[in-house]
Amino acid sequence: MYLPLYQRWISVFREGESWRCLRCGECCRRYAVELHEGEVERFQRDEVEILDNGRRRIKRRFDGFCIFYDEKKRICRIYENRPDSCRIFPFSILRKEVAEKMGINFDDRDIVEHRGKFFIIIYDEACLGIGKGEKQDRKKIVEECYNVALKFGFKF
Repeated sequence: MYLPLYQRWISVFREGESWRCLRCGECCRRYAVELHEGEVERFQRDEVEILDNGRRRIKRRFDGFCIFYDEKKRICRIYENRPDSCRIFPFSILRKEVAEKMGINFDDRDIVEHRGKFFIIIYDEACLGIGKGEKQDRKKIVEECYNVALKFGFKF
């Protein structure tokens, strides 16, 4: 869920915006959950799919949902131990310079500084929880996304 970056992600999460998980399950249906090296051992062999490029992800059911999503109860059966890419969804981050090169429309208020670098937060527009719930701490979102990206081997 963390990557790759799709065009639909290109909505900037601005100061004062809110988000709350509505437990709709759309993220569990739409996206494959990739695992970083530190997570693989938490899952049984029959729960993980190994891709041709060696990357690993959680298997999906025949209907497209993650194998851990309980559609009747609308919950993740491993929520407390869910993968990092699930923890940060629907958010991701881009370095300011990358966002500029991509032509993303943002202003100085959208920039969040973290470890001496400047980021903007983007989100998946398909997430129905955007605009719901409480205002989110953008510094915390950047920190969490940054840490997850490092676990996947990204360099900033």
